[in-house]
Amino acid sequence: MSYQKILPDDLEDPNLYTKQGKLYQESGNFEAAITCYENAIRINADDIDAHYELGHLYRAIGEYQQSIFFYSNVTRIDPNQVEVHNELGKLYQELGDSEKAITCYRSAIQIDSKYMKAHYNLGHVYQSIGQREKAINSYQVTLDLCDDALALEPNDEKVYRLRQSTAHLLNSQVRITTKTAPPHYVQGLFDEYANRFDYHLVEILDYKVPQSLKETLTSQLGHDLIFDVGIDLGCGTGLSGQVFRPICKQLVGIDLSTKMLEIAKGKNIYDTVENSEINIYLEQSSEKYDLFIATDLLIYIGDLKMLFSNISKASNQKGIFVFSTELVQEVDYSLTTQGRYAHSENYIRKLARQNKFNILNIVNTDIRTEIAGQLFVIQLEC
Repeated sequence: MSYQKILPDDLEDPNLYTKQGKLYQESGNFEAAITCYENAIRINADDIDAHYELGHLYRAIGEYQQSIFFYSNVTRIDPNQVEVHNELGKLYQELGDSEKAITCYRSAIQIDSKYMKAHYNLGHVYQSIGQREKAINSYQVTLDLCDDALALEPNDEKVYRLRQSTAHLLNSQVRITTKTAPPHYVQGLFDEYANRFDYHLVEILDYKVPQSLKETLTSQLGHDLIFDVGIDLGCGTGLSGQVFRPICKQLVGIDLSTKMLEIAKGKNIYDTVENSEINIYLEQSSEKYDLFIATDLLIYIGDLKMLFSNISKASNQKGIFVFSTELVQEVDYSLTTQGRYAHSENYIRKLARQNKFNILNIVNTDIRTEIAGQLFVIQLEC
């Protein structure tokens, strides 16, 4: 049923158009939702709800400039919309305009000095442009606000997760290396990133780690190899799954981010997808695998002892583990200022030896622009 059949053309109540637009938006009919919101604005140019919903909708479908236009209308109509200033900051940050992002986050903080998300996001943008001291200050303010809030509401899960994420990024700036990134940080990062993940990595960053990793594997073992059961650890939206699917009779995808998995499911790459922390899944699964894939997974885990042990136990005879790392020298692993972990080749070799893996191939490469990394192919001994 089209919206015209529900709402007559001569309707002059903007609220009804906005309500109907929300129903269409929730059902995924974005075109009809946009038409409803536009009708509401045609009747009342300052309908703040319609402008807000259009900003939210256009962000969801990746139309960032349109989203900025309508969110800016919201702040013009009501300058005290603190959450919208924050959302504008995130949009500008994603578009690479750090200066405008900082202005928006500061506007949010000026309205509400205790608005934790804006302090956190301000720290993140300072971190991204290398202003370390300002990043540290913003993260510390966020931590203090989280602690104050948790003192009043100890069971506030959202604040607890924000505190974990903030502590992780603060550690990265003050050079404190922890064993792993908090699961809530990783989940939140990729839930937020999901809708633009493929475009940003493939179109903007020219991301080719999965292809390079597969070539590292096939150049060693031949281009005609086929695995019975493979598992893509930290599968995300399925970028690696698309590359490795042709050489796996069955392929399982595992990830913490529910929103990334929703996109992966839509691609019909995996026979099964599971929302789980990697080590927990491997420990609880009775399945044995022939191929383990981990592209850009280890950058969120510092101490890899448990992961290597679990993969060894879950592997069939002569099982293969292929993975990428960012590279560090002299220490086993280090938390970098980008909030990711880098690992030394010696550390990987030590873990492989301890868990009865033979190293078949190592390739030095740039994992990201000007970030040195390595690609590994290792195989469980008979």
